[in-house]
Amino acid sequence: MTTMIQRRNCTCDCGHTHVVEERVEMKELPIGIESTIVPNSQDGAWTVYITDHINGNDFELPADDMKGCLWIVNNVARKLMRMGYRFVVNYKHSRFETHSRIAAISVNDFTESSPELSRRDIVSFEELSRRAGRQSVMGANRTYRNGYEK
Repeated sequence: MTTMIQRRNCTCDCGHTHVVEERVEMKELPIGIESTIVPNSQDGAWTVYITDHINGNDFELPADDMKGCLWIVNNVARKLMRMGYRFVVNYKHSRFETHSRIAAISVNDFTESSPELSRRDIVSFEELSRRAGRQSVMGANRTYRNGYEK
């Protein structure tokens, strides 16, 4: 649980506009579906591990490239997403990564107040997953090109 400061403008009876600050507690939902994308060692293929924390199931799906991994995440893992749980996509990283790399994407606002993701949320999730996929491919290529092991 984290605390966040939310600011808004308020017009009072005196006619002036004031900035009002409120402290809001952000509660995180439990993880429901967790997908982890891992590169295979030097053969260019990838593996997507899908963990269903609700039912206790694990799946392992191979993919030829990152495009196939993103298809599995968007069309298989996201279909398993349930209301009241968090959906997380993790990207495997090594100790040689940069600070600006996306390590994980989480959909946390999937609650009863918003029972389905809006079109804007879906587009931003897909854009973030594509960007993180590109960074993951570049990191895997860099790691194997330099000769580093896991």
